[in-house]
Amino acid sequence: MRWSVLCRQYSRFLLGVGHIKWETVREAIVDEVVSRGGRFITLISPHATVSQNSCIGTGTTVGHRAVVNTGAGVGQYCILNTGCIIEHDAAVGSYTHISTGAIVNGGARVGHHCFIGSHSVVLNQVTIADHVVLGAGSVAVSSIEKPGLYLGNPAGFIKEKP
Repeated sequence: MRWSVLCRQYSRFLLGVGHIKWETVREAIVDEVVSRGGRFITLISPHATVSQNSCIGTGTTVGHRAVVNTGAGVGQYCILNTGCIIEHDAAVGSYTHISTGAIVNGGARVGHHCFIGSHSVVLNQVTIADHVVLGAGSVAVSSIEKPGLYLGNPAGFIKEKP
């Protein structure tokens, strides 16, 4: 079915595309749907805990057992996967995927187009630049200023993103 027909037939969409090799594919899908008159819904699991003093952007999905604490802000078109935690006063940029069991601690900042892998940790007050992949189980103990792939504890630079 063509996009124009799809957008006329259905006006509300859920963005279900997770992190893939090039995270800009998700943004391209959003741009295409919106340009044709479609809208994205924000979906919050009834089994998630989201503070009424937090902000969740349009098109974001908050999975089962995810926690978004007071003062946290999450951008548009994000995925907060099962059991992740976004602590108080943390910020997550648009088109970012926080994977299963990952923790973004208080006051931390995660940029746009990032992927924070399963069971990774971003420590308090740490800033993660745009276009960063923090591999599964990694710990960002200090700010990451350069886009790329980071792994380990403490997380170290592995390679630039293609």
